[in-house]
Amino acid sequence: VSVFPRNTEEERRLFNLLQDAYVQARYNKDFVVTKTDIDALIPRLELMRDITEKVCCDRIAYYERQN
Repeated sequence: VSVFPRNTEEERRLFNLLQDAYVQARYNKDFVVTKTDIDALIPRLELMRDITEKVCCDRIAYYERQN
């Protein structure tokens, strides 16, 4: 599952926006993310969160079984 596919120009733009936001939101007071972009990013970020949670839980369970 690709959380951030980059097959289209719009997908690449959203991915780059998220990367830029990581730094720009802290250091550039003029950096803006539109509501439309936020609405497009939220489902992807929720998917990323869910995948991360599953991977972490699986890894924790693996280490617990090792004891």
